[in-house]
Amino acid sequence: MIAVAAAATACGGGNTTDTAGSTSGAGATGGSGGSSGTATSTGGSATGGQGGSAAPRCGDGKVDPGEGCDDGNMVDDDACTNACGLPACGDGIVQMGEACDDGNNNNTDDCPDDPNNGGTCQDASCGDGFVQMGVESCDDGNMVDDDECTNTCTLPACGDGIVQMGEACDDGNMTNTDSCPDDANNGGTCQTASCGDSFLYLGTEVCDDGNMVDDDGCTNACEGWLKRQPITLTATNATGPYTVVIALNSNNFNYNAAAADGSDLRFGTDNDSLNGFELKYALGAWDPGGTSYVFIRIPALAMGANTVYAFYDFSGSSVNTTSDFDAAFPNKMVSNGAANITGDIVTDFFHVQADDILSVVAGSAVTITATVVLIEGTINGTGRGNGSKAGPGAGTTSTNAGAGAGSYGATGGKGGFDINNTPGVGGPLYGTLTGPDIDMGSGGGGDNIPGSGGGGSITIDAEGIEIRASGAITANGTAGGSNCNLGGEGRCNGGGSGGGVLLRGRHLLLSGAISASGGMGGQGTITANDSGGGGGGGRIKLFYGEALTNNATVVANGGQGGPNGTASGSEAGGATVPQSDNSTPSAKLELPAIALGAEEAN
Repeated sequence: MIAVAAAATACGGGNTTDTAGSTSGAGATGGSGGSSGTATSTGGSATGGQGGSAAPRCGDGKVDPGEGCDDGNMVDDDACTNACGLPACGDGIVQMGEACDDGNNNNTDDCPDDPNNGGTCQDASCGDGFVQMGVESCDDGNMVDDDECTNTCTLPACGDGIVQMGEACDDGNMTNTDSCPDDANNGGTCQTASCGDSFLYLGTEVCDDGNMVDDDGCTNACEGWLKRQPITLTATNATGPYTVVIALNSNNFNYNAAAADGSDLRFGTDNDSLNGFELKYALGAWDPGGTSYVFIRIPALAMGANTVYAFYDFSGSSVNTTSDFDAAFPNKMVSNGAANITGDIVTDFFHVQADDILSVVAGSAVTITATVVLIEGTINGTGRGNGSKAGPGAGTTSTNAGAGAGSYGATGGKGGFDINNTPGVGGPLYGTLTGPDIDMGSGGGGDNIPGSGGGGSITIDAEGIEIRASGAITANGTAGGSNCNLGGEGRCNGGGSGGGVLLRGRHLLLSGAISASGGMGGQGTITANDSGGGGGGGRIKLFYGEALTNNATVVANGGQGGPNGTASGSEAGGATVPQSDNSTPSAKLELPAIALGAEEAN
């Protein structure tokens, strides 16, 4: 039998049929092709070869090498991502159980998603242990509020309301004036308020200047001065320093607010007591029911108005005075027993102590210029003016009768005389009644014996002048002698006139005695001794600017005439009336004018 071979061509994946048929025998093997193929021939069959495999891919449902998973779906937030990776914090996909996932692997933004450093893919929050930049200053991951990071994720600070280590208190109200100063922006320390911490504890402290200086405007018990009062000093020149006299009374000062003895008074150059009390002062007479005097040492002043301040009403139970007489009056003159004075005397404070006598040098006028003059002893000017028959108002003499007396403010008396005798007469008046002039008294006439001397001239120009009950100023003329029978006819001498006393100041407080009386005429021992005339009264002038308290005995009487002279006894001198005037205050010192302002809260 002759066999005919069948031709078969296998295409990948296709089928080929042998149309010619075949003889029985083994089937032919198909060629390579696609995934599979089958060849059939008539009369027999043959199985085709297997085709090739497709490339692996994510999503084919098979976990290929390099894939963590492959669930064959396109759901990205299930157990396998669409990149065939297992879900993880930081992969940028918000998976179940995650609140966020921004994929930037940063734990300091609003989503901590760096799993290598503990990222949780939960929204950032205080206490998660991650410091969210720009939002938190710290985050220690615990709920301990008084450690190095509070439960609000802020660094501990005075004023945060949490008592941290090293703090005694922290009430969180950001005020430094209560029991816990915790305003750190203004120096709060979160230590319990105490005197000396420089914070004013309202309702407890009056002041707190933060120092331990006890004699400034705030004591070491944080007590201080509650009231102040401006004092305006208007200077007419720019010189100084000055010690000024301040007169306090119920019209210009609140005695009820000050200590009963004035011990809480203090003085400063500005209105802040915490700056200290720079001005030295001395308390003079203190009378809460009347007028009190305070002496304040003032530095050089500018021309015009200058203001200083008095402080008082101390908040504590008691306070010691800082009155210092030596500091208020650094230049002073104080008597020490008996002494002579002459000419111009200029000082801060002039004091004649009790029982001391300062005598004017005969024939010289004395002028005392001071801020304050205090007289407890005597300034003696009796007979210290013009001498016998000297001076503008000297009495005249007679060759056969009594001599006339000296005149000044009033006419001296004429002498006694016998029939057909011509007596001596008093001299003319001189000086003014009310002007600011003052002079020595004139001497009486005298022939066979000298006439008596006139009283001296004493001027006191001061801010304050006080003559106490024991004090005296005398400017009397001296009396004629009693032994005037010399020369046969017994012509007695005339008395000297009273001299001059001028007190000029802003405040005059006078007790004691002021006298400028004429001296008695000379008186013979027998009728033939013609008596001398009595001296005329001198002049006493009291000029004051603000206040005059005059309880002194102030006299300028005429001297008594003698009785002898057969035709007529001698005449007494005339008296003068002391003048008081507030239109001519002290002008010599040129001290500033003083005005007290209204009380203020300190």
